Amino acid sequence: MHDPDPTFMHDNYDDIRDFPLAGGDVIVSGFPKSGTNWMQVMLSGLWDGWGTLSGGSRQVPNLSGKDRPGYRGYLACVESPSPRLMKTHLPVDLMPRAWPEKGKVVHITRNPKDVCVSYFYEVKGLGTHAAGSRYVTGDGFSIHDFAEQFARGEVPYGPYTDNVIGWRRTEHPNLLKITYEQARADVRATLAQVIEFVGRPVSPERLAEVIARTEFNAMRNSDLRFEINHADLREGREDATPFMRKGIVGDWKRELSTYDSELIDAAVVARLESAGVHLTYELSRT
Repeated sequence: MHDPDPTFMHDNYDDIRDFPLAGGDVIVSGFPKSGTNWMQVMLSGLWDGWGTLSGGSRQVPNLSGKDRPGYRGYLACVESPSPRLMKTHLPVDLMPRAWPEKGKVVHITRNPKDVCVSYFYEVKGLGTHAAGSRYVTGDGFSIHDFAEQFARGEVPYGPYTDNVIGWRRTEHPNLLKITYEQARADVRATLAQVIEFVGRPVSPERLAEVIARTEFNAMRNSDLRFEINHADLREGREDATPFMRKGIVGDWKRELSTYDSELIDAAVVARLESAGVHLTYELSRT
């Protein structure tokens, strides 16, 4: 099951499945609010020459997204020359048929409790301002309401479990699987993995610069946030909430009630672990 919001999803899956991937293309994939935006900005900074960034825009387009003012989607991808840097929230079974023989995927997974919290604020903000969205939340919509929907898999691009398990069970040399928690704990080591996987060298000086510029708080307060599709959707209004909120591993402990945490344990974590997917829910302090 895959249930995207049609407000933001390209309306023809066959187009996506038939996308003409080339050998130099790189796709950052992951369930929404798993760190795909952070990762794509880092990758766009590590290398020059991305075809999807050659027209003056620094926004990495969404392969499965619907093109609209301020949002670069499928058309921006297909009209760009290779090598292309793209992103997607698609499950693995809806990826272009040319992959994994052509192109490479960096897939990022984040623990479901932090995803749930971050996604609640995302959906609550976007649902109010996205005309035609099925996920209009209303003023009384609470994090408890969203946690129940998340546990049932009834959220945009859900269920989370299907998406994550499908990707984590896939093995191929053209797929690199990382976790958000791993990247937050040691971004330099994680990017070293990505650089080796992509197979294009990066100088130590450039790597250090990218790490410094994309440190979460620095990026949230700089123009780099505008390299993300629709980062400005909620900025400049009285009800604005920042596109990049906290990025903290374990923020769920401050936001979720015991009931909601246990609900996600029973409905989501248990299924992940039965499928062999064991994630980190807080970083140890040393």
